[in-house]
Amino acid sequence: MGRMDKKVTKVNHEQPGVKVRLLSAANTLFLKKGYSNTGVREIMKLAKVVPASFYDHFPSKVDLGRAYIVSQKEIMIEELSFLSKRFKNEPTKFLKTWGLFQKKKLYKGEFYGCQFARIAYQLREEEKELKFELKNIAQAWKDFLKEYFFQFLSPSSTDKLTDEMMVWIEGTYSLWMISSNAYYLELLNTKLKNLWNEYSEDIK
Repeated sequence: MGRMDKKVTKVNHEQPGVKVRLLSAANTLFLKKGYSNTGVREIMKLAKVVPASFYDHFPSKVDLGRAYIVSQKEIMIEELSFLSKRFKNEPTKFLKTWGLFQKKKLYKGEFYGCQFARIAYQLREEEKELKFELKNIAQAWKDFLKEYFFQFLSPSSTDKLTDEMMVWIEGTYSLWMISSNAYYLELLNTKLKNLWNEYSEDIK
C-alpha cells in the first residue's frame, strides 16, 4: 500500500511537469517561428520530452495548439482581472496601466503583438477547431471589457466603446508586427484614453 501510494504520487508530480514543459516550448517556438512552421518534433526536443509522453498529453498538434491558446487566454484574463480589481473605479488608470504593461514587455523584448492573431493568420481551412477557440477568446475578451466599463456607461455606449477599443488594439498590434515601430503603441495609448473621454460623457 505504501509503495503504491509513493508511485502514484510520483506519477502525479511528473505528468503536470511534462505538460508545462510542452506548453512552454510551444510558446517559445510559436512566437519565434509561427504555429504553422513549428513541428511537433521541435517542440518535443525543446521540452526534452519523448514522443510517448507527448502523445499521452496531446494526441495531435491541434490538441497542443488548443491547450496553448487556452493557456494564453488565461494569462490575458488574469492580467486584465488584476488591473480591473486594482483600478475598480478608475478606468483612466486602468487603461493607462494596461498600456504601460505592454510597453514594459516591449522594452524587455517580451512583446510580440497579438499571439492569437499570429496563430489565426496561419491556420489552414481544415483547422476549424482552433479557429473556433480563437473566436471564443475574442468574445471572452470583449465580454470582460464590457463587464468592466458597464459600471460606468450605458449599455449602448459600452458596446460601442469595447468594439472600437478592440479594433484599435488589434489594428495597432498588426501594424506593430509589420513595422516593429513602437510609435504605434504610443498612439494606441493616446487613442484609448481619448475614446474613454469621449464615451464617458454618457455616464449613467
